[in-house]
Amino acid sequence: MTVIAPPAEISPFSMVEPRRLARMLGEPPAFRFGIGPMSVDVHAADAGMAARALPALEHALVGAPRAQHIKVAMVDTSAIGAPPPPVLAGTEAMLAPDDEVNLRDGSRILAIHQAQSRTWETFDIVRGLGLILTADASRIAPWEWAAPFKRMIAWASAGRPHGLLHGAVLARAGQGVMLAGGSGVGKSTTTAAAILRGLQTAGDDVALIEWREPGIVLAHAAYDSLKVGEGSLALLGGRIAAYGKAVGPGIAKHLLRISDVAPGALTATVRLRAVLLPRLARAKRSSLGPAAPGAMLRALGPHSSYVMRVTPESSFVLAARLAREAPCLALDLSSDPLEAAAFLETVLDDIIAGRGP
Repeated sequence: MTVIAPPAEISPFSMVEPRRLARMLGEPPAFRFGIGPMSVDVHAADAGMAARALPALEHALVGAPRAQHIKVAMVDTSAIGAPPPPVLAGTEAMLAPDDEVNLRDGSRILAIHQAQSRTWETFDIVRGLGLILTADASRIAPWEWAAPFKRMIAWASAGRPHGLLHGAVLARAGQGVMLAGGSGVGKSTTTAAAILRGLQTAGDDVALIEWREPGIVLAHAAYDSLKVGEGSLALLGGRIAAYGKAVGPGIAKHLLRISDVAPGALTATVRLRAVLLPRLARAKRSSLGPAAPGAMLRALGPHSSYVMRVTPESSFVLAARLAREAPCLALDLSSDPLEAAAFLETVLDDIIAGRGP
């Protein structure tokens, strides 16, 4: 990722004709989705861009606004025949899909610019209004559609008792654990094996964590998406058609929907009882061991900050609070994902029976 900090006075909102934006917001949204205490109205200048965002969010469509309600306007200038957003000086050589520019006011990130697709994202906290403006939605990196509007949600939830964290959530009977850590530690493969075994999940990569009352931490399913490599795809038996590829910078993975892999596995909300830090131990059997709260903070903070991008301080605040309040254990994964899934089933059974963390 290449990051520069151009002058903060550049505003993506000024790149959209005001009457067009007002007309979009005055019409019914293309769809409304809700995640935990938040709901989002998605207004699109054309149906195509909204359709790209919908597969990962169909599970979360709602009718009424929730306690925190925001709006997001999506504009694909190529689809509506409008002038494309301007080329940002100094970004002409940025050709990789993950080349990114941050517009800052001190430490606060005001907007994100994806240089290769010439896409801008920004959020007006006062109006509760986000904007995604692109020269061509078809050029937006495919992994962005695995978690659409995650930056908008991160901006809007900053400073609140809820927010997005990077991790997979596995559950049984409404009781869950989060698998936290960077790419390659086994989160997605374990999630795939677990849902095939009948466990629930509140997400493979990102979940919205909420503190509703003291001592109660909830994990809400944000996205119906599962990102797996070739080995995990083979585990699924090749039965599920992937709808995207290369879903991370330099990471060759396939993008699937959890609801296609295991209908009914994606559950809206679970009570989070512990955070597990997985590693590929290559042992015959999976096992749990002690882990310090600091290890949980290192697993959650930096990776959540990188995935959400726009509110790094808030990501660390959420991670630190979870590290203080939730038990943390090291999870050594065996070389057999199905064995690891069976082991996690017993862990969840112990939690349900009151024998767990």
